[in-house]
Formats: sequence, structure tokens, C-alpha cells
Amino acid sequence: MTDTIPKIEYTASETAIYRRKITVTIADRLKNSADNLVTPTAELETLELAAETIAIADCLRETASPENIYHSVDQLNRQTGETFNGYGSLAVAVGTRLDPNYQAKQSRRTAKKVENDLFENGITDENNNLLVNSNGDLITFGRGVRLRFVTLSMPELVCSASLKLLILDRALVLFKKRKLWAERVKGGYVNKEWTDGKATYFRWNFHSHALIASLWITQKEIAFHWTSCVELACIEYNVDFPEIDSNGQPINFLNVWINDVVTHAEKNDKSLKSAISEISKYVAKGSDIENVPVAELAELNNLLSGRRMFEPYGIFNKHKGRETFELTDEHGQPFLFWRDGLEENAVITTPSLDKGTQLTASTTGASPKPKSDTLVRIGTRMILEGRRKEWLAILAKKMKERRAFRRFQLMQLNPDAIFFTLDGKRFASSDFVRPKKQNVQSFIAIAA
Repeated sequence: MTDTIPKIEYTASETAIYRRKITVTIADRLKNSADNLVTPTAELETLELAAETIAIADCLRETASPENIYHSVDQLNRQTGETFNGYGSLAVAVGTRLDPNYQAKQSRRTAKKVENDLFENGITDENNNLLVNSNGDLITFGRGVRLRFVTLSMPELVCSASLKLLILDRALVLFKKRKLWAERVKGGYVNKEWTDGKATYFRWNFHSHALIASLWITQKEIAFHWTSCVELACIEYNVDFPEIDSNGQPINFLNVWINDVVTHAEKNDKSLKSAISEISKYVAKGSDIENVPVAELAELNNLLSGRRMFEPYGIFNKHKGRETFELTDEHGQPFLFWRDGLEENAVITTPSLDKGTQLTASTTGASPKPKSDTLVRIGTRMILEGRRKEWLAILAKKMKERRAFRRFQLMQLNPDAIFFTLDGKRFASSDFVRPKKQNVQSFIAIAA
């Protein structure tokens, strides 16, 4: 390793800088959205939602801090032995679907899960090649069953982004219970996502993808049943189903697409690699989340929290509740697990409720402390108690510890690499002289 590096290598990648910019923008807009909820007449539930949203915004801003974003030279790909100039975040403060860092991590994990499940169920070999007979049918199931990729579109509904997501969710539940689907689909995966489709179809293009092992299903059959399910979901949520599309044409059936999945793309088929990529994509791009109206952002974040956006079912649901894949970063490097004693900071008090616009907790007393606390829960309580400055200090301290731990791990995995953070600092394995019996905690103390 040499310390003589071209000047250009000291600049973090454009992707890392862009991801930081998007994260900061989302954090600022989340804070504004929460501030709009706080009014003199706001109910306690609304104030709690606002406090939680502010806590998440604070976590996002800390995640996007310059000292938390790194750029590397000569980082090692442990699978191939190649070196590369990488980038990433040293720590993630919160797992929210509005965070581009969290979305990227979930996308990688989902793709890994799909690959493992297909292999374990005998649908692919270890090289991700489909195991099919001479007719193209999956050997595991025999005659007529193939791997297929389905796209289900939605109409342009006149309602909030949150309500559109609820309608999509309900329509998928109805659709999977149809006789057509239950009898012909052996199993598969369904995801939900949206994009800002203003330049192509319409704003907030909500849709769903499905990767299924099924008997033959025609596009016309899927379109008929899917349209019926979306209409029923609209009725349940009291939203008008449009009679015409964005081009002024009458809607008889919603657009759907179905393609056979093959190891390598041929004609109108879809390659297995692209199908897995589509099914494991982000819920939404950071640039799309940027365009969500501020008034809806807090509600949308609350709606997405804990909501299943990717669902295996049928034969692929046997591992439910058990992860069968390794946690890795964006470069395929494994994560060690950092445990910090968050519970010691979870102070529960019983303050009084103001009649003004300040965020306060209920006079009836705080709920019992959960067994496993999180930064967001701690932040929510402290913001309700009017202790946001103290909360920010705790957040900064915990993130500093997590960054030090990740720096230690990166240097252990990449002894010949040099890392730079956006605040101009560098760290490398060669910068530290370790005692023979140096342990993780003592090294973290030095690095911090």
C-alpha cells in the first residue's frame, strides 16, 4: 500500500455525495411536515406522531453527517479478490423506508433471500441457472409450471399518496385470494413500489411486481381480475375509480404484463437476474420521496413503518420469520453487530400536558418501557418531554460509538485500504499500532 494517491481519489464518489444530499433533504422535509402537525388544537396522538417524525428526521440528519460518509481506496472484494474505490455510511441511525441508505440495504437483503430460496427449492442451481426440462418447465414442479414475472399497474387515483398505498395493499390481498391465482400459482414473491411517473404516465405511479412459479395464465385473465380487485378496493376506501386514463382513453382493464423468466433474456422473455432485481427494488427512489408533498410526508412515513412491502408466499414462505442470508454492505462485505445499551438512556417521566403548541407527554403517565428500546423511541419520549437538546446529544454520542465500531471493522476487513470521510479525515489500518492482545472495545476507544 502507498500513501501517494492521485488527488481525484480523495473526493467521495458522486453517488455517496448524492445520497447524502437526498437524505438531508428528506430529513429537512420530514421536520417541516412534523411542525405542520403541531397546532394548539392537536390531539395527543397527533403530537406523538409529530415527535416520532422529528426523532426520525434527527436520526436521518445524523446518518448523513459528513463524518459518517466515507470514500475508500483499495478496498477489497472478499469474494473475487478485486480491489475497488468504494463508498458508504459508517452507521445508520434509523431503519426508515424514507432513508436511501436503509432502502439500499433492504434491496440487497431481499435479492439475496430470493436467490437463496430459489436455490433451496430446486428452481436454480448454485450459479443461478434455472433448472428446467426440455419444454422449459421447472423440474421441481413438472409439466406446465414455469417461473413468470408479473407487473400490475394502478390507475391515477385522486387521493393522497398514503391512501393510494392502502388501496394497492388491499387490492393485492383480494387478488391473491381469487380462484385463478390460488389454483394456478404454486408460490412467489410480491412487492409494492411507486415512482414519480410525471414524465411518462402520471404522478405517483403506484404499482406492484410479482415473481411466481405458476401454471399458464393469460394476460387477459390477469387484467380482468386485477381491475376488479382495484375497483373493489376503491369502493372500500370511498375513492372514485377513474373512467379514463391519463391519455383520455376509457379504462376497460388496467395494464398488466406477464413474461416467462429464463436464465438469459430471449425475445420477449425476462432474464432471471433482471427479474430478481425488479422484485427486490427500493420501495421508492430518494428523488421520488423528495417530491412527496410536505403535508403528506409524516403520514406516509408512519404508514410505511412496519408495513410489509415485500412478501413471499406459497412454497417460498417456509422460511417466514427466519433470515437465511448474510447481512452485507453495498460492497458485499459482512457486518458485525454493534450492541449499545440504549435502555440506560430511556428515562420515563410523567410531565404535564401544555395547552399550547409545545410537544408534551400525556398526564396519564408514559407507557411501560419496551424490552428492547431504540433510538427513535428514546427520541420520541424526550422530544415529548421538551428535552430535544439532550436527545440530540445522546444521538450524537451513540452514532460516534457506532462509527468507531464500523471503522474498526472496515480496517480489519481491508488492511491495505485507505478511507476518507467527507469532513476531510482519513483512517487506515496502518495508522494504528495495536498491542498484541488488543480487543475490539479498546480499539474503538482509540478510534473514537
